[in-house]
Amino acid sequence: MKENRLRAFVLLVLLSFTTPSLLFANNHRELLLSSSVEQEISDQSAVHEQFKKERIEAIAKAAGLSAEEKQLVSKELDKYDEVRVSSWAGIRKVYDEISKLGGKITSEQYLDYYKKIQALTEKRHQASQSFMSALINQLTPEKAFKVYEEYRNFNANTGRKLRHR
Repeated sequence: MKENRLRAFVLLVLLSFTTPSLLFANNHRELLLSSSVEQEISDQSAVHEQFKKERIEAIAKAAGLSAEEKQLVSKELDKYDEVRVSSWAGIRKVYDEISKLGGKITSEQYLDYYKKIQALTEKRHQASQSFMSALINQLTPEKAFKVYEEYRNFNANTGRKLRHR
């Protein structure tokens, strides 16, 4: 059950990045989702929104944020999460491409894949730096630190809970 929730959460996150062009296959035929899949996506959307709400509440409480600061942090977290998830998905895609090629991969291809992974990792690192800079510039340094620490703790604790269900 815990794996299903985690898979559904990842599916929801990945679907949020899907472009309309990816929703149409072969000569623009619509990909029809069954009602059970639509219901699962709807349920996972609610779970994702609940997760975001619980996370911002925990962060706001730990850092002592005002309503305005809470809104700012929520906005910055959404931007940071978007980059984290998209870079993670991109890196996963690169590793999947390498796996599909099996042992038939050249040194040049490895170098190209390495550069892709490096670029995606750098993108995630820059997002982290932007996130921290935004917090420091718009909150007190103490609150910025508390926000970041609680963000890390909340994510780690949530991951543990998902693994132990």
